[in-house]
Amino acid sequence: MSQTPVPPYVGAGAAPAPAEVAAARPKTSAAAVVALVAAALALVPVAVVVGIVALFRIRRLRLRGKRAAVVALSLCAGWMALAMVGIIGAAAYVGSSQGPVSAFAVGKCFDYVNGQNSRSGVHIIDCGQPHAGQIVGRHTFSGSFPGLQKATEESVVECTVDAARHIVDVGRLDDVARVSTYVPTQSMWDNDIKSTTCVLTNSDGQPRYDDALLRPDMTPARASVLSLTSESALFRLKLRYATGAVWQDAAAMETRLATVDRTEAAALTHLASAPPAGGRGDLPSLLRTLATEDLREAVLAESAATQATSPDAWRTLAVTGKATSLQARTAYDAVRAAL
Repeated sequence: MSQTPVPPYVGAGAAPAPAEVAAARPKTSAAAVVALVAAALALVPVAVVVGIVALFRIRRLRLRGKRAAVVALSLCAGWMALAMVGIIGAAAYVGSSQGPVSAFAVGKCFDYVNGQNSRSGVHIIDCGQPHAGQIVGRHTFSGSFPGLQKATEESVVECTVDAARHIVDVGRLDDVARVSTYVPTQSMWDNDIKSTTCVLTNSDGQPRYDDALLRPDMTPARASVLSLTSESALFRLKLRYATGAVWQDAAAMETRLATVDRTEAAALTHLASAPPAGGRGDLPSLLRTLATEDLREAVLAESAATQATSPDAWRTLAVTGKATSLQARTAYDAVRAAL
């Protein structure tokens, strides 16, 4: 007699059917996956929004993927921190290379931020690149603000003196070169800007291409002679293009030129007795000639300083050749050629 097979007994510890396993396992949140991918691609706004939505949906619907959403938000925080570091670094760089001309050291070359408007500030660039100008001198005032006119007269002299110490070869400057001064006003003084800045630019608006504070072929002979003659040479250059509008500045420069010429003449006479090695054989006689012309120019400069009492008076002096000595300039050029 045949028997009907008895199905196996399914006890309490038996494994559930495959369909039951699939029904019990929660789904992974698609939003969490999208947030993680977006965060990895640095799509921070997308990753933040989708990541937050994923966390809410995971909690409400009991989905999987919480760890992925948290990692996505953590990556976003890292990207934002990195961006802040970049912004701060960029701001620091711009702050160190852009600002008022008074904020930068002598020797820096620059372009104007807004055309030729220095009030908008300057942007520092390498002197090997075409540039609008170079900072070549500075004069810091002491005491209280002397008034704009007195400050200008003092600045045009003292800042030029400082520029002459830094420009290695004034005679190398061409006819369009101009040494200008940025004098602090009362409002600038009140904001603790108490120095005048001398800048070297071109009067025709064309860029400069050299570093006036460097000369690769500078020899000991050149250095010893040019250091003695640079101040008078720079004052001659400035006086050549001084207009009637700045006659008071011109008078102040003439007074200084007279003093400089006499000091220079004594130094050149002494140097002629023991000229530096490396110059031409006629260098001693050329030094004595320049010393003689310096003394003659000193008398001319003193006279010009007393006669420059108005714009018209200064124009007359300039037109008639009584502002500086052409002979002194010629003698200076001859000395430079012999070095």
